[in-house]
Amino acid sequence: MICNTNCSILAMLTGDVKSEKREQVLKSEPHILGVTPELIHFQLKQAWKSAHWANFYQRLRYILLDEAHTLSSSYGANMAWLIRCIKLAVDHFFALFLYVANCRATIGIS
Repeated sequence: MICNTNCSILAMLTGDVKSEKREQVLKSEPHILGVTPELIHFQLKQAWKSAHWANFYQRLRYILLDEAHTLSSSYGANMAWLIRCIKLAVDHFFALFLYVANCRATIGIS
């Protein structure tokens, strides 16, 4: 990805970040965006109204789930549903592919 002078490599978005700031962050087209699942769930509906969110889903290639082994029960089911919804948004905006990876820091038998 070619970066202009306003491009950032890493950005974080949480529910505490105001909508205007979220749009600015997305406009900068960061290579890596840390986002909570709750915020993605909330912002899925914005993709249809916001050019920056639409661009985000068009450029989205990888989802990395940290501490994926903790996703169980209803939270795990909700996360699976959210990933399917993200995939639908990515497909809608004609992205080429979407990879989902799980990671965990624990080494050994758990």
